[in-house]
Amino acid sequence: MACSSGIYLFGNSKNATERDYIYRLFAKTQFAGMATHAIIINLFRHLESKYLTDFKLKDDSRYWETGDENLLQEKFKEYDALLDNFVLSFQTFPVEKGEGLMDYFDRLLEHINRLKK
Repeated sequence: MACSSGIYLFGNSKNATERDYIYRLFAKTQFAGMATHAIIINLFRHLESKYLTDFKLKDDSRYWETGDENLLQEKFKEYDALLDNFVLSFQTFPVEKGEGLMDYFDRLLEHINRLKK
């Protein structure tokens, strides 16, 4: 359910799926860096142990599940490499004049698949 400002108030919805959204929050910490990510995860560990019940957290770095700082570091390096390669693809494989975004990505993927062979 949305008010005139476009703010969704899922807790007041008659739809059960929408009401469930009130309990689903996320935070993107990848760009804050590895140290900040670890601090946030450790904060949630503390909050869970003291105050939260039936708490679920999904951490793409798997640091929440493992507490393994080496794995956290590997994951952040992997994410950084993916972003660097994505930027590099734009720099080395530019958009052609008049080319739409979807056509560009189709052409880029065809090029990448040819390189794999």
